Amino acid sequence: MELAGHPVDDPLPEEHARYFSGLDDAVVVAVDTLSASVPARAQPDAVVEARRRMREAAQGARPRRAPLDVRRDGSKLVVIDGNATYAVVVQEGWHTVPVRIRS
Repeated sequence: MELAGHPVDDPLPEEHARYFSGLDDAVVVAVDTLSASVPARAQPDAVVEARRRMREAAQGARPRRAPLDVRRDGSKLVVIDGNATYAVVVQEGWHTVPVRIRS
């Protein structure tokens, strides 16, 4: 598979602790309850970079990122920080992701 003209490496397993820090203060939610505030197609290079950073975090080569920041919008949660990471999570077919719900 390719993304923004770059080959996609091996899959990223759905193991939150490999990529995210601060999980004690996060809520794990179903990916299908989220929506992006910035669509992946509007930031293809950022999505490629997010995938690279997630892989590096899993390997211990960089710090893990904070959970996605989201806000409520009716029955959905809108990603306000972490849209590129959210796009990677969707592409990987993850079922859940850690978030921090902001007001």
